[in-house]
Amino acid sequence: MDLNRKNVLVVGLGMTGLATARFLHHRGAAVTVTDMAAETDLAASVQQLHQLGIRTELGGHRRESIESSELIILSPGVPHTHDFLTGARKKGIPVIGEIELASRFVREPIIAITGTNGKTTTT
Repeated sequence: MDLNRKNVLVVGLGMTGLATARFLHHRGAAVTVTDMAAETDLAASVQQLHQLGIRTELGGHRRESIESSELIILSPGVPHTHDFLTGARKKGIPVIGEIELASRFVREPIIAITGTNGKTTTT
């Protein structure tokens, strides 16, 4: 997957959102991170992103940013059925999760255990 100069939006700035933004940035993407939380709640993460030159939009999701993206990556806590993604999907913008993004760069076989209960026991 070529990310060089691709306009990528990361939705959700938790621990994995921060890691995803750095991953995309190091592969040449033009990254913007958006989160519903205010900047004061995410200060440490925002500081790290700004040091890398990654844009942030906090306190809500801007429809313009969503619909102008070439790829949208959702953090695990963000529902893929959220209303703000409707316009992006109608425009044909791919909306994927972090695990799917990672799977596109892994060269080894992947084994996954999914479901609500029993993952730890199964593993």
